Amino acid sequence: MRIAAFFFVLLPLFAIEACSDTDSNPEPTNGTNDASTSDTGTSTLPDGGTSDPDGGNTSDAKTDAAPDAPPAGAKKIFVTSLDYNGQLGATTGADGKCAARAFAANLAGTYKAWISTVGTDDAKTRLAHHTGPYVRIDGAIVASDWNELASNAHQAAIDIDEKGTKVAASSAVWTNTKPDGTSKGNEHCLSWNSPSNGEIGSYGVVDAKDSRWTDAAIGACEPKARLYCVEQ
Repeated sequence: MRIAAFFFVLLPLFAIEACSDTDSNPEPTNGTNDASTSDTGTSTLPDGGTSDPDGGNTSDAKTDAAPDAPPAGAKKIFVTSLDYNGQLGATTGADGKCAARAFAANLAGTYKAWISTVGTDDAKTRLAHHTGPYVRIDGAIVASDWNELASNAHQAAIDIDEKGTKVAASSAVWTNTKPDGTSKGNEHCLSWNSPSNGEIGSYGVVDAKDSRWTDAAIGACEPKARLYCVEQ
């Protein structure tokens, strides 16, 4: 009788242990959750891209194509990061400012300003006529040669400065120059020697690819404007 009573006491304990074994949660296979990977073996990244199946863990969500290298023999052209009033020190002073900006940005070559006073002191006469392309600092082609540069139809706006930074839209650029590179007239701030509001100068705007790139409007000489600088 004592033995039978002992077994009746142990039976409930065995039943409780068996239930505990069957109700326990299984461990994820290999320590990973199946919901985190796709059928192709790639996993989703926070930016919406996918990691490489070979373990490279690189995202394809925000990859930009590298810019094309500029054509061999291309001449660079930029708009200055600094702006100036009409007292530039004549066209030679404007050339000096272009040279200083290029030097500050570690750009090799000689640079002159696309700017004119009157007669042969104009961009067409002062600047070399390159037979190859003109490119911005970022490599974008502005013109295929001098003939296209000295025109009212550019392939890209000259809105990148010597450091490769895009400048504000509609920024003014001192020129007194027609699209063909000749002088526009007497709108040159007293031969680019006056900062006075009593004098006027003509200017272009950086975001234009038509004639307005060099011949957009006329303004007083005290407000500041930039310069176009062309490699020679």
